[in-house]
Amino acid sequence: AGAFSAMTLVQQVLSGPAAATVTSVLLQPFDVLKTRVIAALNTSPAQQQQRVRLWDVAKAVYREGGTRALWRGTVPTLLRIVPGSGLYFGSVRVFSDASRSLLSIAPSSPLPVSVTAVTGFASRTIAAALTMPLIVIKTRLENESRRGTEGSSMREVARQVLRERGWRGMVAGLVPTVLRDAPYSVITLASYSVLLRHLSGGSYSSLALASSHNHRTTNAVKGGDRWRRRLAPTI
Repeated sequence: AGAFSAMTLVQQVLSGPAAATVTSVLLQPFDVLKTRVIAALNTSPAQQQQRVRLWDVAKAVYREGGTRALWRGTVPTLLRIVPGSGLYFGSVRVFSDASRSLLSIAPSSPLPVSVTAVTGFASRTIAAALTMPLIVIKTRLENESRRGTEGSSMREVARQVLRERGWRGMVAGLVPTVLRDAPYSVITLASYSVLLRHLSGGSYSSLALASSHNHRTTNAVKGGDRWRRRLAPTI
């Protein structure tokens, strides 16, 4: 908690996408297999009677394109998740700092849970709205994979959406996406806030500053106040 709180806005904006990149690359094979399993379950009624085993699907994907096939679709996934993560973490920081300023809350004091919840909702909504075109393109590419008609590039899919529905088509599904993602963010941030307050005995500062004990000891005279401000949590 202390290390995260000591990060600057730029560091938080960059660390979110970095973490999302690692997670997406490691888990992409499971996303590919999930898409293939869903495609198999959406076939004819006669084929639906057959049991779809994950191992068989994995072997089929490997036979089609080798190991690289398990990471098919990684680029569209990263183009959707990486900007979204940066926007989300950056928005959380900005809204948190603004809330502290408006409510005159000290950096070492926790934000009210209600403010944290609103911060999560607003941040996720902004991230979803700005990355919605990438979500639309990724969904189209996944649908092609399920139908077995892969081959279109992201640029081709974007042009097709614009021809069919114009710019409104690039934000199709925004409301359902916000209704799905924003509550998740609200619950996550609010739960984090409550648990952190509980674990720190009612005060964030004791838990956040504990991780930097050696730094504060070295700079106790000249830099004490500066370190406390830097290590104060933002959410």
